[in-house]
Amino acid sequence: MRSNYQLFLTIFFVFSIIPSAFALKQVAGMLEIELAAGQTGVLKYGLLNDKNETSTLKLRAEGDIVPYISIPESVELQPGKLTYVELNVNIPADYDISNGNEIKGSVFALQEGRPGQVQLNLQLKKGVVIKVIEENQVESLNLEKNTGYITGFSIMPFAVKTSVVVLPVVLAVMLIYIIKIKEGNKKWKNYWKK
Repeated sequence: MRSNYQLFLTIFFVFSIIPSAFALKQVAGMLEIELAAGQTGVLKYGLLNDKNETSTLKLRAEGDIVPYISIPESVELQPGKLTYVELNVNIPADYDISNGNEIKGSVFALQEGRPGQVQLNLQLKKGVVIKVIEENQVESLNLEKNTGYITGFSIMPFAVKTSVVVLPVVLAVMLIYIIKIKEGNKKWKNYWKK
């Protein structure tokens, strides 16, 4: 009787967290922009909230891009809507291109789970590359590429890809756990029968 209760609770717990754990997607591909020293541009980071409720994400940047990029601390995503977060890029006029023409880093979007006994947080990582070009190359760039706006996108089904990997693993671990509980109960009962 007790093992059936444990089995029910375990299955209920796993299936109650799965739908809310994978509710955030991002636009596929790296964020890239080409700018000359003294120029500014905007990158658009596409995020999709798959939940049926509004979600608030915390944003941060890491890597060499940090001094050159400004991002909002947080963003609110409406349910089922693709939202573009603007990342402002500024290359100072005194930037020395001999230090390298590619500045790399990452932007992270963190969706915190509900507090409780188990809190699942989901964090997405997006690679960012800022290409610093010579000033004489600026004229050859078209305006669309120079401003860093993305005109086409495809939604990376992050939640689907993650759940395809995570769900079977979670279910396998659960099954092993349940089998071990049942085997343990049988061994324990047999021990006392002797």
